[in-house]
Amino acid sequence: ERLAEAEDIVKQGYEEINAKLLSYKKVNVRVSKKYVSYRVGRQLVAKLTIRGKTLRCYLALDPETYEVTKLHHKDESEFSSYKEVPMMMRVRSNRAIKNTVRLIEDIATKYSLIAK
Repeated sequence: ERLAEAEDIVKQGYEEINAKLLSYKKVNVRVSKKYVSYRVGRQLVAKLTIRGKTLRCYLALDPETYEVTKLHHKDESEFSSYKEVPMMMRVRSNRAIKNTVRLIEDIATKYSLIAK
C-alpha cells in the first residue's frame, strides 16, 4: 500500500534494489505488512521498508567497515529487530540507489551468491 502511494524516486529505488537482490540464486523474498525481507536459506540478508517519504534498506553488513561520509549510512544494531541487518541506508536519490546496489554486490560476495 505504501509503495503505491510513494513518490517516483521511492518506487524507482524499490524496483532497482528488489531486482538486484532477486538477480541472485537462492534469494527468497517475503512480503509482510511492515517490510519486505530477503533471505538466503535461513540467513536474513536485507529488509526494505518505507517510512514517510523515504525507502529504508537494511543490509547484513558491518556498518563500521564503511565510511559514513561517503555512504551516509546508520548503525541500527541497537534495535533487536535489526540485529541481523544492522546497516541502514536511506534511499531518497539516484546516488543512494547506486550506493545501495553496490552494497548488495558486497553482500553477494560475502555470502558467495551466484547471479541467475
